[in-house]
Amino acid sequence: MALGQVPLSAPVATAAPPSTAPAPGDPDELFRAWQGSVDEAVGRRTPRSARRPAGGPVVGGPVAGGPVVGEPAAGGTGRRRGWQVAKIGVPVAVIVTVGAGALMMLTGRANEMLAERASSGASASGGAVPSGAAAAVTGMTLAGYQGEHGAVGVASLWSAGGTTMAVGYADSHPAVWRHATDGSWSLVGAAALGGLTGHLTSVSEGPSGWIAVGSMNQNGTVEPVVFSSPDGVTWTPRPALTNLAGSGAQFLGVAAGPGGYLVVGKQGTGKQAYASLWWSADLKNWTNGGSSGYTDSFAAAAVAVGDGFVAAGSQADCHTVWTSTDGQHWTVHDITRPSGAQTATLRSIAASQAGRFVAAGYATDNGGALPIVVTSADGGAHITQVVLGTPRGDQGTVTAVTATSHGFTAVGVAGPASAQHPVEWTSADGVTWSAPAQVTAAGAAQITALTDTGTMVTGTAQGTTPSVLTIGQ
Repeated sequence: MALGQVPLSAPVATAAPPSTAPAPGDPDELFRAWQGSVDEAVGRRTPRSARRPAGGPVVGGPVAGGPVVGEPAAGGTGRRRGWQVAKIGVPVAVIVTVGAGALMMLTGRANEMLAERASSGASASGGAVPSGAAAAVTGMTLAGYQGEHGAVGVASLWSAGGTTMAVGYADSHPAVWRHATDGSWSLVGAAALGGLTGHLTSVSEGPSGWIAVGSMNQNGTVEPVVFSSPDGVTWTPRPALTNLAGSGAQFLGVAAGPGGYLVVGKQGTGKQAYASLWWSADLKNWTNGGSSGYTDSFAAAAVAVGDGFVAAGSQADCHTVWTSTDGQHWTVHDITRPSGAQTATLRSIAASQAGRFVAAGYATDNGGALPIVVTSADGGAHITQVVLGTPRGDQGTVTAVTATSHGFTAVGVAGPASAQHPVEWTSADGVTWSAPAQVTAAGAAQITALTDTGTMVTGTAQGTTPSVLTIGQ
């Protein structure tokens, strides 16, 4: 692809790429996996809404008179913001050093799909496991709703101000767990969440409090859902964004920072879906930051960088990042796939306090999956792509990445297709990465999310029950 930049108000091709089977981590497959687990639990098949806004993806600058939707809000179309697009060709690097990290692992079909859409960790504010150190691993079990005995899974972690939150599902209900200062974990938000059927996909914290996003089953239709909390304990639905986005939206990731809040995902289903991003300064009033000019696209994760944001995902079978200084005006960077790869996608992203972001995912070629990361220290103006190493050159994929005070830790799976195992990579600068180190933990199956708490990297592992792991010095 040629390097260039043009306003998105110019004509952009919207034809879908050739049809392919859903790759691991495709949001539709995640959605179907969760919906299947819900159907099995409640004993019925519920249809999924496929409604998308009239006219398909909107590409261009603001529409005169477009409303800003607030709380409480009526449905409608938000103000469209200006977009730019850049086609990026990047060098491919190879990894060279060694380090340590932490993990979150999920098992079972629905959990495997949730694992493919993991959220990133927070920027580091304290110490981390030094390269080559032997890590101490401890575990604490996460409980489901009292009196119920269904599956429990965690999809996302985030740490801020000494508090760590985990979100996912328990007994077919959306679930939030909170880590208290005394070291215990508790299931919170039961009054708001325990009566719903659904799951949460991402969580973050910003100037107006915590935000969690996901999906719920509402009167037989799967719809997006947003909750907020001032303290991580009491959670309240936020209907303004769901009214703006419509029931055809899927909220896959969320980010928060000094510049406000960003929710990313897609609208529509299957190959007709297109990436969408929504922004708010205060969790009350939301605008539609823009929609991709391509169908078969989605934004899977996001992170705050300074006063702006970076989102990551895929469009037109290319791994893609979207950058913005304000959450409302965006530049799209379609990154050249590694040599021989047919598709590529990014599904996790993290940023350091210095402003460097690292987005991670995988590319697919005739041999299977390749673990990849892309990184930039200047808001996407210059992007470096790295194909990470795997044992014996086996298949692999990166499922989560987090920033630490020592750099970045990425985790995923690698090995032959029939015998993959959790691995980790580390980097001091986001460009040069370690050789893969196998993660050894009882029942370890897949790595899905990381967060740095300031003194250690935290994740969750699931065997018979999900457990939070801390890996420290």
